[in-house]
Amino acid sequence: MSLAISILSSLFASALTYLIVLSLRPKLKINPLPLNGTDRLQFSIENLGKYDAYNIQVEACAYYQGNAKSRNQTYHLEVATSQFLILPSKSTDPDFSKIFYSNSLKISTLELGVVFNDIISDLTNDKCQFRIRVHAQHSVSGLGRSFQKKFRFIKNQFKEVE
Repeated sequence: MSLAISILSSLFASALTYLIVLSLRPKLKINPLPLNGTDRLQFSIENLGKYDAYNIQVEACAYYQGNAKSRNQTYHLEVATSQFLILPSKSTDPDFSKIFYSNSLKISTLELGVVFNDIISDLTNDKCQFRIRVHAQHSVSGLGRSFQKKFRFIKNQFKEVE
């Protein structure tokens, strides 16, 4: 009888520890912003958690998936992230959302002969999709988490796709 109680209490303690660890990971939300005739792609990242997120790494790309122009081709975009080391939490800072943008391609993509304005044109004409990946770490636990969102440009606005 005492062995069964010991096993059950150990399982309960393990499950509780697991839930606590899961709660100590960043909680971010990615939102694309309208193009509004600009020559850059903009998106905001909101920290919805109770603690700050740090060591933020952002990857953005436009990708063509099985169409006539370019089969399964990905073009990585240069993202301006140099000034965003920490993303404050919603509970500690009213400015818990930061705007990131891209107005150029990575050098490896430029070598392919692609121009950034062509990517913008293809996005607005729904010829390719826009993918954003974000990795951040929790300021208290140090645990990391990755987020990914994919978007298509439909009727003058970005719509999330799966």
